[in-house]
Amino acid sequence: MSSHWSVSTDSGASLTADELVGVLATHHDRLVTTWQGFSPEQWAHPSRNGTWSVHDTARHVADAMEATLALVLGEPQPFSIEEFDPRTTPDVWLAMSGDDSPSRTIERYATAAVRLRDRVGERVTAGDSSIGTTVYGPAHWSVAVVHLFWDSWLHERDTLLPLGLPVQATIDEQRLAGIYGLLMTMVPLKIMETSFSAVIEYTGPAGRTVAAAHEDGRVSSIETEPMDTELTGELCTLVDALSGRGTPIAELLPAAPDLLGFFARFMSS
Repeated sequence: MSSHWSVSTDSGASLTADELVGVLATHHDRLVTTWQGFSPEQWAHPSRNGTWSVHDTARHVADAMEATLALVLGEPQPFSIEEFDPRTTPDVWLAMSGDDSPSRTIERYATAAVRLRDRVGERVTAGDSSIGTTVYGPAHWSVAVVHLFWDSWLHERDTLLPLGLPVQATIDEQRLAGIYGLLMTMVPLKIMETSFSAVIEYTGPAGRTVAAAHEDGRVSSIETEPMDTELTGELCTLVDALSGRGTPIAELLPAAPDLLGFFARFMSS
């Protein structure tokens, strides 16, 4: 097994430049290819995201890509991230690209993705440890990059599953989504200044044991050696549930502490 990966708000993603850029490139390229194959009917089909269509969801992914690119490059933001609320702010952003055609959405995303990967590779290789801005406060700059990946990875599922299409993801994509999906459950607890930790054994092809915690303002999530835990389930299904999608986390993990599902309930409210 390869070395354990981790993501934390103070030290960022532990992946090498090749590992992180490789995960991003695989995901970006597949998403562009998938979108290029959609018919007008598929673009208009409802997604899992409330009232959003498949195209609305793709526009959000392109918006988030451009916003994160600006953060990574240190350029002015095309969208405001002050007082970001994941339940409402993306709708405000969408109003700005309401006239986009699907081809324009693909172009925006693909162009920004290439620039993002180039700069991410440079900064990781240089050992850049700068603290940057994320939608939930200051953190190592690479956390924003992993957040973008996790958000896009979920939204890929949000569009393909309602269309009845297969969802593909590499082992490394699933690993990173699993690590960050559990980290995100700690973010509301950071805001509430509540210490908490949890260990999940993800099953499936990318199965790993992941431990996440919030303590004194630091949020971290790391792959660990296998350990005893009652919290066990298939990775993709659990990452969905932890973000308020699919089967409720309380049904998938009956033994889970109530706080583990706080983020999912917030996203579903």
